Amino acid sequence: MTSGPGMHYPVMVFLHRRPMVRNLPMSEIPVSYIYLRVEVWIFAGFQTRVAVPLRLNYPGTFSSHGPNSPGAYLPPPKDKKELEARRRTWWMSIILDRIVSVGGWLHSVEYKHIATEFPMRLIDFRHVSPDGLVSCRFALTQPQSDQENFIDNPQSLFTHDVYLNHPPQHTDSFLLFLKAIMLFGQVTDFNTEFQLSHPGSMSMPHK
Repeated sequence: MTSGPGMHYPVMVFLHRRPMVRNLPMSEIPVSYIYLRVEVWIFAGFQTRVAVPLRLNYPGTFSSHGPNSPGAYLPPPKDKKELEARRRTWWMSIILDRIVSVGGWLHSVEYKHIATEFPMRLIDFRHVSPDGLVSCRFALTQPQSDQENFIDNPQSLFTHDVYLNHPPQHTDSFLLFLKAIMLFGQVTDFNTEFQLSHPGSMSMPHK
């Protein structure tokens, strides 16, 4: 197939929140891409903002304030399985928010406002029971006294060595990906703040 200004190409666009394939002229594809990215960025921010009143960004995914302050719209997690489901829901929202903000767009939730613990490994989540114990296959490989530590992930963004320490019992490919995305998000924050405070500069400072 040859390309040219008069050619049309299938492009995924969103109309009324529904994906549709439209044949667009080559000259309109960059505009469509920008529009699509803006829409995804907007909905990613909406997603994380919906989760904030649910207090999913708090330790244990729950917080109760005084009678004169708004508390969480969700009750405390009823068991370990629900707690982990809330944690994973929150972190998937944050990952999407960080990815679509690449290039200098603002994040919907600041780094310092995220206190949710990291989730457990996926293999543990699939085998954990509501009371927080793993299935027999995993229990046989772990001392009884270590099962609770084996399940709970003690790390969060406030852990001082979170990007240097990766305990094997709390690490898998998803958790490494999560840490990488959050670290890259800090780079985006730094670049954005620098550009805002130095509007005339086109390059980063050199030490």
